[in-house]
Amino acid sequence: MKSRPDPDRSFDRLYRWNIGVFFLIACWLGQSLLAKETILVLRPDNPHFEDAIEGFRLDLSDDFEILDFFVSKHQSRSMSSQMAKFHQSLEKNHPRLLVLMNNYSIEFFRKYTDKYGPIPHIPVLVMMAVFAEPMIDLLDNATGIHYEVPAITYLVNLRSLMKKPLRKVGVIYRSHLKSFYLNQKELCAREQIELVGIEIQRGSRMLKRVRNALKSLTSDDEIDALWVLNDSFILSDRYRRKAWTPILKNYPNPVVVGIETFVNKTNVMGSFAVVPDHYSLGQQAAELVHQIRDQEWQAGDIPVSYPFGVLKILNITKLDPSIQLNDEALLELDKIIDASKKNTMESQDDP
Repeated sequence: MKSRPDPDRSFDRLYRWNIGVFFLIACWLGQSLLAKETILVLRPDNPHFEDAIEGFRLDLSDDFEILDFFVSKHQSRSMSSQMAKFHQSLEKNHPRLLVLMNNYSIEFFRKYTDKYGPIPHIPVLVMMAVFAEPMIDLLDNATGIHYEVPAITYLVNLRSLMKKPLRKVGVIYRSHLKSFYLNQKELCAREQIELVGIEIQRGSRMLKRVRNALKSLTSDDEIDALWVLNDSFILSDRYRRKAWTPILKNYPNPVVVGIETFVNKTNVMGSFAVVPDHYSLGQQAAELVHQIRDQEWQAGDIPVSYPFGVLKILNITKLDPSIQLNDEALLELDKIIDASKKNTMESQDDP
């Protein structure tokens, strides 16, 4: 005679099986919920970008996995293979957002989308690229941060440094930067500072045009300072050697630049610099990521912003001795270079 199954034992086995399945499902769901979304950063493998990356990671590492994809214009001949690897990275990591750091990264990404097709569902954040806004406008679902510090930031800080008035500031610019110049001119006018610009037309004899423009501005007694745009073409070694350096060698008024090395080097023009603080720039980009997420990953309607944090650097050695400075304003600088004392004084706020 066969024994009947014990209903209590059958129920117990079924109960344990259901509990096990429930536990496995809960673990799987928990892992899915805890999995971090990915941000993919296209950038050169260069120490110049490390401070910005550090600030960016610090604010986002709890919420996102941040991956680097290194690109370099020096490897442009192997761009097709780089694009293939980038495509594989996109398919493997499914990034929620892309960061393009520098102009070549933008160029690389645009050529990638030309070949593989657009990916508008992935928002793009651009940073540390020179005069990037026109390029951002050509990208789908993109925003970013200017690398240029507004002229008004340079010039108001310079005015506070000097005891003499700052009324007119000269600048040269190439034709494609005219809208940028006009915008800066309007902003400066609000602070009663007049930008006097000379447009450099395209074509042959560009070097001669730059030389003539510099001679015109430096010979104008009403110009109180020069502002140098971060235009890599007319700031190349050749242009610096044959135009900027010889013409500005004995120029008595301040020359304001946006590149720190121009202030540091004794044989290159530039006595006062205002440059983006790269660490702060990374933190600002991190805040922008949160803003994009809050807008359901739609970046296109977010205006391109200017850097919030800057470093102010003065090379006293390059200033004409006749220029008197305000001691209180000197205390607000981040770095003062004085070659006569053979040292560099950092900000007085350091502990």
